[in-house]
Amino acid sequence: MHRTADPELVVVEFSYVGRGEQGDFTLPCVFVVRVRDGHIVESRDYGDHLGLARAFGRLGPLARVLAEEGGRASDSDGSPCARPRQTYARRSST
Repeated sequence: MHRTADPELVVVEFSYVGRGEQGDFTLPCVFVVRVRDGHIVESRDYGDHLGLARAFGRLGPLARVLAEEGGRASDSDGSPCARPRQTYARRSST
């Protein structure tokens, strides 16, 4: 965990460790979370997606799709696969 100048912001680094079709792997990740009044109000995560594809034998298919799409993958409806920032609405306890 890393301290930040913003008291609401929490940055956590960790790794997933496991065994895939291509052998053992370690995938580094970073979570950036904003906590307000004890609740997560915003979350972003960053991971090694190429490493994940490589670990499970999917790097070739991923590379082909990215090449076909000009380097940008899309959903089945043609919209870009950009993952939006997740924000959370606080639920009322009443």
